[in-house]
Amino acid sequence: MSRTFIGILIVVGLVCAGLAVSLIPIGDFGLRAGLAKNRHRSDIADAPPQRLVSMAPNITETIFALGQGDRLVGVTNFCVFPSEAMRLPKVGGFYNPNLERLVALRPDLIALQGRHKKVTAFCRARNTAVLHVDMDSLSTIYDGITKLGDALGASERAEQLCTQIRSGLRQVRRHTKRM
Repeated sequence: MSRTFIGILIVVGLVCAGLAVSLIPIGDFGLRAGLAKNRHRSDIADAPPQRLVSMAPNITETIFALGQGDRLVGVTNFCVFPSEAMRLPKVGGFYNPNLERLVALRPDLIALQGRHKKVTAFCRARNTAVLHVDMDSLSTIYDGITKLGDALGASERAEQLCTQIRSGLRQVRRHTKRM
């Protein structure tokens, strides 16, 4: 198998459950592209967040796939791919987030898998935006990647990634159809 084909399969597998992205505005923080409109403020941030913390391996991998890995300032203890993620500061995991570490990293945005009351309340108290990503089906991948790309100012790359995944899935279907 070619490296490209394997790479596409890895990306599909990593985000295969889908990216149903919803952004919760916290305090006075807002993101462009209309993903989070803070009804208490009319001036939405012009620039995408620059300091991201990912609270799940699949989110970390997707951020890197969008070419935005250089914005990550923290990841979970379980983020091991790509290898660059292993060099980033660790913030615990879903069940044991290190809130003190989160404060020290000063993120603009924390991306969470699903809902997490403790981290969401923590972020609300500190005016930090939270991006909730629910990975639960293949059908939500494309919309989720697009929304995540929009939130990070990487909509063109998100479109390219969606195209690559669609192409990879067509290849897999062609190859497995003969089986």
